[in-house]
Amino acid sequence: MEEARSYQASFNYNIARQNNIPYTKKIWMKILPMIIDHILKNIDPEFVYVFGSRDYTQFVKATDFYVTHENIRVFESRGSSGVYWLSPIINDLVEALIEGDHTVFEGKYREKIVEQGG
Repeated sequence: MEEARSYQASFNYNIARQNNIPYTKKIWMKILPMIIDHILKNIDPEFVYVFGSRDYTQFVKATDFYVTHENIRVFESRGSSGVYWLSPIINDLVEALIEGDHTVFEGKYREKIVEQGG
């Protein structure tokens, strides 16, 4: 978690325009998916859980790892409601991981997972 503060730059064009700040998606899209790919290929995780708005999850979905592996679970928020519905899901995931059984979690939230390739 980080302290809330005003935007300094944004991956979202509308937020950038409304706040008169730099729109940085194009800059980061050139390098961030490669960085994420490198990390994921080196650690070869059993599952990857990604939480955030489309402005952030787009970088994971642009990776080769996302295209070639079926073990990435993406939960996307839309608008400002994200914190209210993502927080309970993250909490349930942590509880499932502590209990050592993510299958119950996946069954409970299957309909909220962004379909890979979609």
